[in-house]
Amino acid sequence: MGSRTGKPFRTTNLIVFAPKNVPNDSGKNGFIACGDALIVDPGCQSKFHEELRQIVAALPRKLIVFVTHHHRDHVDDDWSLGFTAISGTEEICIGEAHLCFSQGSAILDVTSGGNMTDYFQSTYKFMEISPHALIPMHGRVNLWPKHMLCGYLRNRRGRESSILKAIENGAETLFDIVANVYSKVDRSFWIPATSNVRLHVDHLSQQDKLPKVKVS
Repeated sequence: MGSRTGKPFRTTNLIVFAPKNVPNDSGKNGFIACGDALIVDPGCQSKFHEELRQIVAALPRKLIVFVTHHHRDHVDDDWSLGFTAISGTEEICIGEAHLCFSQGSAILDVTSGGNMTDYFQSTYKFMEISPHALIPMHGRVNLWPKHMLCGYLRNRRGRESSILKAIENGAETLFDIVANVYSKVDRSFWIPATSNVRLHVDHLSQQDKLPKVKVS
């Protein structure tokens, strides 16, 4: 659905899970939540609210809304209902299906909880699961997940190596690193790139890979 997401995307994929056969059983225990249907990330522009309302109206009343993160293209600004946070081990029951969720990070936004260590771990988790398809929240469904995930990891590792090399060659400020590593990239992308660089520098620091500061 049309959303206030960042370029090059214009939409956020609204995922709807609604089993045909829903047992009349409300006494299930051990789940963080139970419902008859589930939608993921219903954030959309106001002009699509009526379309979203019609989708929700066609679903069972016992509906669970799952939000991956708080960006406004994933959940509307006026979100004021109560919520239950997940830690990574919970299960949700939708009809007779048990859905497992894990907590991680695919967000490279330093201001919104992005974490490069979590990003790598989340990506490797997907690799271990070996899914047949991946539905991103933006863009097309991917039917070759391992190829895509390997590309993500290769890109991140390569970028981190370039950042470390820039620091070892004398880059001292965030701008120095960005100007060096993203020298062939349009400068309009440099500001968002600073978030990636900060996360990579933090990741390098956690691994104790940054050059030692010499004290004279």
